Amino acid sequence: MNAANPLDYQMFTWGDEEGNAKLFSAFLADDFDMALCLLDYPRADKCDQSTWLGAERGFVRAVKETKTRGAVMATFSDTVDQTVAGRLMQDGIVLLAGIDAGLAAVKAAVDIGQAGADAPSPCR
Repeated sequence: MNAANPLDYQMFTWGDEEGNAKLFSAFLADDFDMALCLLDYPRADKCDQSTWLGAERGFVRAVKETKTRGAVMATFSDTVDQTVAGRLMQDGIVLLAGIDAGLAAVKAAVDIGQAGADAPSPCR
């Protein structure tokens, strides 16, 4: 039996889609507006990106199960290839490539949502 920190999914359950889906679903059950999963994919020309699928697919399953808006954020925008981006888009997951750009996009979405909520109704 291995001792494991349930909050550190990369160490003991990294490739375990089922385990990650359960872990992420437990977190997302609290009704968040959006969930971000930081996944730094390696360069496809240097490493096998398929080893990231357990974490990615577990997150996608949890987002769908809990009906939470989800985004995968990658620290390095140049390591996420079109295959990953296309797969995430097909699953309704936003890809935020780069921390600064990703956080700016999240802030813009919040600002737009707030502006819409604060706008006067055209119907009286």
